[in-house]
Amino acid sequence: MQQLQSIKGVNAILTSGKAPSAMAGADVLRKMTEHQKDLRIIVAGGVTKDNISELHQLTGASQYHGKRIVGELF
Repeated sequence: MQQLQSIKGVNAILTSGKAPSAMAGADVLRKMTEHQKDLRIIVAGGVTKDNISELHQLTGASQYHGKRIVGELF
């Protein structure tokens, strides 16, 4: 993460916490969220409208990425 911080223009990391899914990487995501002040941590990897509340409780993150967060749009 220090290397990413040194790159001009990089201000966020989209990650599942080094796991196949955000749920599986929730512990790492929480640590990243708690200790990272200069880069925004965007939780990704299987984030849906059905699990975003639980992920928020587990990670404490404020930003999430997922095509299934809002449900059906059409």
